[in-house]
Parts: sequence; structure tokens; C-alpha cells
Amino acid sequence: MVGKYGEFYAAQKWGFPKAVPSEHAPSPQQFMPEHINDPSFYEKGWHKEELGDGFYWVTSPSGYEAAFMLTR
Repeated sequence: MVGKYGEFYAAQKWGFPKAVPSEHAPSPQQFMPEHINDPSFYEKGWHKEELGDGFYWVTSPSGYEAAFMLTR
């Protein structure tokens, strides 16, 4: 969104400045989850992982999307 103070993303009352990718170094590989380098992740479009005790998270190539817990 472009307002009187420039380009901002909406977040709370004032937002925050839009990040410019060229101003930031990429994340080091040691901090990237293994599924990021798996071509099937991009083919399927999602990744599900159990974090423990029936609690799962689901991610997509665009970012972390959802979490759920199995119950009775």
C-alpha cells in the first residue's frame, strides 16, 4: 500500500517499510529446512511435518501456512 509516508505493508496501525530483497543476504543453508531442497516439495506444493504428540505443521513454497493437532 502506498500512503503519504511511502510504501508500507499493513500491520497494526502504522505498518512497516517494504523489504527490498537486494538489501538482504539470503538465509544460510544451515538454517533452511531439509524439505526446501527437495524438488517434490515444489511439485506437491506443500509439506507436512509432525512436531510431536500429534501436532503438525503444513508449509508451502510461499511460507508457513497452518498447524493442526490430531484429537479423538
